[in-house]
Amino acid sequence: AQKRHNVEQLLTRIDSGDAAAGNWLGQIDNLTSGLPERHCGEVLWQLAERYHRAGKSEAAAEAFELLMARYPRHPLADSAAMWLIQYYASSEVAWRNRKATAYTVQLVAATSQREDAAQASAATTDKDGAPLEVIDRSQTGGLAGVAQHETAQPSMTAAQRTGRVLAVTRQIERMRPTLFADPRIQFPLAAAQRRATHSAPNRPLTEGIPLNIHGIWSAAAAAEEWLKDGKGPAPKRVLSVVTAPEKPKLDGRLDDRLWQSAKSASLAGVAIDGSELPAVAAIAFDDEFLYVALSCKKAPAVDYSASREPRPHDSDLSQLDHVSLLLDVDRDYASWWQLSIDHCGRPAASCFGDPTWNPQWFIAAAGDQDWWTVEAAIPLAEFGPNPPKVRDVWAAQIQRVIPRHGVQAFSHPAAVNIRPDGLGLLVFE
Repeated sequence: AQKRHNVEQLLTRIDSGDAAAGNWLGQIDNLTSGLPERHCGEVLWQLAERYHRAGKSEAAAEAFELLMARYPRHPLADSAAMWLIQYYASSEVAWRNRKATAYTVQLVAATSQREDAAQASAATTDKDGAPLEVIDRSQTGGLAGVAQHETAQPSMTAAQRTGRVLAVTRQIERMRPTLFADPRIQFPLAAAQRRATHSAPNRPLTEGIPLNIHGIWSAAAAAEEWLKDGKGPAPKRVLSVVTAPEKPKLDGRLDDRLWQSAKSASLAGVAIDGSELPAVAAIAFDDEFLYVALSCKKAPAVDYSASREPRPHDSDLSQLDHVSLLLDVDRDYASWWQLSIDHCGRPAASCFGDPTWNPQWFIAAAGDQDWWTVEAAIPLAEFGPNPPKVRDVWAAQIQRVIPRHGVQAFSHPAAVNIRPDGLGLLVFE
């Protein structure tokens, strides 16, 4: 018990950003000496989880691989294998590992014309606590003059990542055929095989790669078949992403010409108390940005007070009315970019569950006593090396979580904990 307590104390240092924590995987024999195998596997699992949350994804993958190699019959070995396949197959993770972007988000929030000046002068802070410039809505009609600092980051090649996927799946297919048939493995595997053949990212996963998917995942497999010709009704809900005729002025008021022509989608879901809480989302794009507009009716007994506090890059929105946008670029239904916003424009973002992904994006919030509205612009370069083209298709979810009321979503099934089988489709037009 004392040994396990000591290990737990060491693991918590990863969360605190201890630089020495990155070397503990090499000391795993000393850390687990004398512990039963079951506990040794649990230590490796916890180590991997902590590394992942701390942004040390390669170290997390190494810990999961060690768990599989040393304790293949451990209760957590299957989950470790699934994580590895999803991690190495993910185009989002591959791009995130190749691209290190300094965080310089700029925010605007206003609830009335009277509060504009005060809100526009509120400071935000970067990850080191330094103040950031805030957009003055009276002076900005676009998004010009934005500084972005990028540095190259060594990472695995696409061929190396695909090789890792195939190696792990061969092991699973041989030892655990039931697990191999799980859609949470089959979709990432198909996405990795598509990249291995240098096929177009928009090619349906089912072309040459049979997906024998049944049950709740059957709609996702049917959607891939539907993408071949687009005939008949779509098996999943579809939201058209229109080409923006001009850049919007980010003020949160949704009165730009763009939003008059964009196609909107309602977020369906019944509140626990049966009250009507309509919410609508619209998405557009141009050659630089993905634009998002949200309009949500305020729920009773929920705090919508304005905040003058600095807004960090990863706010805790769990107890606030907020909307999350999930973008699964390669449609593997396993990994995605997640961007969340609350009524004040406070942001939170993650990539494959890693909250250290801090994209550069722009947010403006507004509203009145009954509604809250948000406009956002996210550079397309945050999502991959190539911007989407007309007729490209991403899997996606737009989901609103209202504390003590319920969940609303663009596509179903949906829950507070994301349901990957419930993702819908974004079609770029």
